Amino acid sequence: MAKIMLDEDILSEFSQFLWDICFSINCETNKTEIDRKVIYDLTERLAYSWDDIYNPAEVTFAKALRSLYGQYIKAKKDGDMVGAGKFLASYLALKERG
Repeated sequence: MAKIMLDEDILSEFSQFLWDICFSINCETNKTEIDRKVIYDLTERLAYSWDDIYNPAEVTFAKALRSLYGQYIKAKKDGDMVGAGKFLASYLALKERG
């Protein structure tokens, strides 16, 4: 399982949002006449909120940065200063864009 670094404030906000949705779903299911559309809307909001927190593009970007930096360190240890310079330049350019 991959580790994901999340901002603590964002994670706290997301947790509160989850509790709010759980409460809303429980309230809706306790009614005598359940409105399925409301429950579907709540679960859809849940999915979209997770997409906002766990953005696969950001994870891929972070992995690319780590990979480039790792290749830079490896090339530097191997004495390949030309290759290390290229990896470092790519790393810095990518980091600047992000």
